[in-house]
Amino acid sequence: MRGFAGLVALLLWPALTCAQPQAERNHPADHFALQLPLQVSGANGVVQLTLPLAVYQASRQPGLADLRIYNDAGQALPYHLDLPGARSEQSASERSATLFPSLQAGAEDPRQAAPVVDLQVRADGSLHWRSDAPRSAPDRLVELIVDLGSSGADERLDSLRFEAPADTPTYRALLQIERSDDLRWWETVAVEQLDWLDAADGSRLQNDRIDLPSGQGRYLRLRWRDGQPRLFAAIHGRWVSTALAPVSRLQLQLDAQPGAQAGDSLYRSSPAISATAIGLVLPEQNLVLPVRIGEYARRGARPADPVRLQVWLQTTAWRLLRDGQERQSGLVQIAPRASEQWVVRTDPGLPAPALLLQWQPQRLIFTARGQGFRLAVGASREMLRDLPGGPVPLSQVAPGGSTGDLDGLEQAQLGHPVSGPPVPSPAAVSAETDRRPWVLWAVLGLGVLLLAGLSWRLYRQLGDPAATEGRGDH
Repeated sequence: MRGFAGLVALLLWPALTCAQPQAERNHPADHFALQLPLQVSGANGVVQLTLPLAVYQASRQPGLADLRIYNDAGQALPYHLDLPGARSEQSASERSATLFPSLQAGAEDPRQAAPVVDLQVRADGSLHWRSDAPRSAPDRLVELIVDLGSSGADERLDSLRFEAPADTPTYRALLQIERSDDLRWWETVAVEQLDWLDAADGSRLQNDRIDLPSGQGRYLRLRWRDGQPRLFAAIHGRWVSTALAPVSRLQLQLDAQPGAQAGDSLYRSSPAISATAIGLVLPEQNLVLPVRIGEYARRGARPADPVRLQVWLQTTAWRLLRDGQERQSGLVQIAPRASEQWVVRTDPGLPAPALLLQWQPQRLIFTARGQGFRLAVGASREMLRDLPGGPVPLSQVAPGGSTGDLDGLEQAQLGHPVSGPPVPSPAAVSAETDRRPWVLWAVLGLGVLLLAGLSWRLYRQLGDPAATEGRGDH
């Protein structure tokens, strides 16, 4: 009987194997055309990754619907896709200002004296003494006029840094700072204390910076509210500028294939690529190429029905020499457009250009649960039906996260790509899916027939007295 049971199990094994889901036998990522190992530090539960070009090229579904994130246990992890907005970057530079000490006029107390400003403003806005004679610091200083110099349109004065007067180990002053753009109207912008103190051990304590509010005007006037007026060794303005950081872009060049009619060039792309700029690379110099760009639309529902060109854009590409230097047309900005097939129509007989697609890569944000993470992409819609996972709202990946928080997330590092088995076409997947039940029933039917034959043979042996006696002699 043990031999009989083994034979039955051997017969049923193909059926059981065929009935077992493929996802249970392999890692789920094996169903995809491309796998990218992801390395993270393990110190953060939510990480991000700017998607590389290879992910878009491998994807077969619009909107990257065939993208999944798995850990080593084969669990599909929640993820969110978004387009990061433009980020601002702040930079600072320090530039020395030009100092003009004002003379005392007729008062014993310099703080009560009326200053004499012997300055002129040149066409570029810079200040200069009216006389070419060198000006030294007056014996009794009244005030300082400071020329900050010209600044960029995106720069603002953040603060002033003062260098202590020469040969002054200890100095303290209370300064009033006024600002003007014409040397006539002044606005008080700060009243702050400055301190320098040399310690016995040779170190120096100093409070040498005064913050200023944003405002207009390149000229400052410094007056002493308290302390002895002294000419500072130097005054440095700290300028802060804020600029938008350039947004990263991906670019793909597609080669032309023959289209449906003369003058048409066909370009095959991934439907996951949503181009926001396109360009044409001409193969010859001194060529001007009027083009219409779009996609084919079938006139009827049958595959044999003719197609027509649905035009999205009309433009002219060119590549010309001018004074020995080559110049060519650039990219054309378009509304986001995704298509598996792009068509460029020109006059018949003209050379076919290459097509450039440019777009902003999306940011992938996922929950790093477990270890051994893999990004998988490139599967048919039929395969995805049996596989869990997919994009979710941001609240299910990083609850309470804001845009600023996302920018500071840890960046996952990409490992070497792993190419999976060739992804069959949807028709092949459908045929394989339709054929699997028939294979299962055929195997089960064959097993039933063999079992019936074995049962009939056993019945005949048990009903034959000679055979029964023969077994008894043994």
